[in-house]
Amino acid sequence: MRLIKFLILCYIISSFITRPLFPEGSVLSRFVFADFFGLAALILFVLNQFKFKTSIPFQMAWLLVLGFFIGITGSVFPLSSFNEVLILLFLIAVSQCIFSVYTTENNSISLFVALAWVNLIASFIGIYDSYFTSFGLPRIFNARADGEALSGFRNAGQAGAFMQITLFVMYAFSRTKLKDRLSPRNKILLRLSLMVGFLFFVLTGKVAAYIGASVGVLLYLIMKRRLSSFITVLLLLAGLVWLFNELPTIAPQINKRIFAKVRTRILEPMEISDSRSKVNGTAFINRNFESALTAFNDNPITGSGIGGFMGRYERHEVHSTYLKIIGETGLLGIIPYLLLMFYMLRMLFSKSIFLQDTSAMHPWFAFLMELRPFVIGWLISWGYTYHLRKREFWITFAIISIVYKLILEFKNSEKLNMLPNE
Repeated sequence: MRLIKFLILCYIISSFITRPLFPEGSVLSRFVFADFFGLAALILFVLNQFKFKTSIPFQMAWLLVLGFFIGITGSVFPLSSFNEVLILLFLIAVSQCIFSVYTTENNSISLFVALAWVNLIASFIGIYDSYFTSFGLPRIFNARADGEALSGFRNAGQAGAFMQITLFVMYAFSRTKLKDRLSPRNKILLRLSLMVGFLFFVLTGKVAAYIGASVGVLLYLIMKRRLSSFITVLLLLAGLVWLFNELPTIAPQINKRIFAKVRTRILEPMEISDSRSKVNGTAFINRNFESALTAFNDNPITGSGIGGFMGRYERHEVHSTYLKIIGETGLLGIIPYLLLMFYMLRMLFSKSIFLQDTSAMHPWFAFLMELRPFVIGWLISWGYTYHLRKREFWITFAIISIVYKLILEFKNSEKLNMLPNE
């Protein structure tokens, strides 16, 4: 079991390296470096005949896989759909392995230490590659475009989406008494991870993540209603204003890219010159979304089949989890996806995790309370990104499931302690 835990931590820490290892279009084109660790952990878990622990949210995840798999029968491109099903199956299996292995409070803390490490490493490399290499220093990862804060990710959009999730999970953790269980060295790691991670997140230029994070922070301030929280956010905003004011001088290429992304995503419609894709000057995003609805209307049961949209309806895949589910999976995907998200949100908002008298003092409960507003921000950003294929989502899904289970166990023990002695 110790080796499996080690492999899972390696999987988390290396999950920011999403550069493909195999040719594009092949069955293994989405298999990345971290997946070697995840696959090894799964193989050892099965060979040692350990039993997968389950929960209703994980059952809904497997129901989603089943819906996607059945949808292959109506897919425009069955092989692409099969590849997407394999990806989802693997990510859920690793997530459930994490849920099954990290069963106690003490060893669950190591998951947050791993997240702190991946935040720090990914952010440091991204900042180094995008800025310090201008002084003639060698790059760690190859550049894709000038001014792109990339790190080990396939593109800066992935980097922004990744940081939006992991950064706020770590922030929620840092606001609870759980951080007191860290060693002095890991407390320093946590602080560095948050500071460097925030800077890297800003430099990614992921507009959807910016919007989701802004909503999450706003809701957080409304929820907390504390002067200290307001001052913290005010200081961050002041730092952002200073950074963006100085960015043209400090890093002109990064500045050019970020403001170009803001302009094309928000201020102007993004036009595509290809006459086959251009529809009466409609903005790219609107056209992309309309095509997803067209795919659903063509086949409401299966849609185009997961992964069957690109190349049939558009040159690009659907830029939205929700419309991708609608257009590419039809009713077979919509229903299990809604159930999955319902049970995931239920773990965060259900009254069953409230504890008599001690609820506000329980650190795991406090973690979920701190995380809630940022999860709402994630839901908004997923309106433009596809989160089911992202490792950080399923890692976080496992963490939330573990925390929920720990709270229920604590609640049950409290009930037992309250029973009268005979």
